[in-house]
Amino acid sequence: MTVSKLCELPSLIAGVAAVVGDASAVRPAPGAFALVEHVWHLADLEAEAFQVRIARLAAEPAPWLADFDGDRVAAERRYLTRPLAAGIRALARARAMTVEMLRRIHGTAWLRGGIQEQVGYVTLGEQPERILGHDKAHAGELAALVAALRPGHAMVEQLRRWCAAITDAPGSPCGGRVESRGLTASALPLARIQRAIASSIVDGDVDVEALGRALGVSRRTLQRRLAGHGLTVRCVVEQSRRALALARMRAGADWRTAALDLGFSHPRAFARAFKRWTHVTPQIFQRAPAVTRRGCT
Repeated sequence: MTVSKLCELPSLIAGVAAVVGDASAVRPAPGAFALVEHVWHLADLEAEAFQVRIARLAAEPAPWLADFDGDRVAAERRYLTRPLAAGIRALARARAMTVEMLRRIHGTAWLRGGIQEQVGYVTLGEQPERILGHDKAHAGELAALVAALRPGHAMVEQLRRWCAAITDAPGSPCGGRVESRGLTASALPLARIQRAIASSIVDGDVDVEALGRALGVSRRTLQRRLAGHGLTVRCVVEQSRRALALARMRAGADWRTAALDLGFSHPRAFARAFKRWTHVTPQIFQRAPAVTRRGCT
């Protein structure tokens, strides 16, 4: 089995550090991060945002997940004055821990969801691809940095090729951003709705009326409770089904079998939905999974 794609960023950054040398604190353009700022931003984000979101989504009913203001933190913590080598080690340790946390998640646990500030409704199942999408953005910025500091160096093309192999992070079918106002008080109903939808997807029968009966509420009450979070039954069902699909494709499942297990009428319908979610086919997605059972070992 291949090594998790999420394991590759620390090594890429170490390669960039070798190329940049003593220019690690040089900003390639106004407003852009220097290499040492990229490294410490990524290390802190990993421990204080990615790992926290994963842990809370796995353990709490519909948590509210705070944003991480990278620019503010970079200024407050004076990343430009920090040692580069220590930052690279911190990032490598933190990323290995993140991948290990993800490796332990199985089955319908991937469907656990919450509300992320500035993003909206998110599921545990999409976190690996969201993190990898963030890696892709930084790798693109690092390619520009190397091109500015070491014009013509082969590392620029290596970074660009790596970015080209990364599938885009999945967009949300649940629309716009959600305010935190009142979320805590109504988190439990949202968590109950999530569990009911997860059970329905696994059973292959997602029906709004049946969901309402399972929850002991009318169709309109169910819709009203979700609307209080800026959500609909349809978008939560799609996002939950996508979370399971991503998990099964990462695990190497046959996509035709997964299509039927997830309630699609035909494998072609699943392939179309998967390409809408990730912009690639299931087969291409499986060639470079964000996280695998092997982890970073």
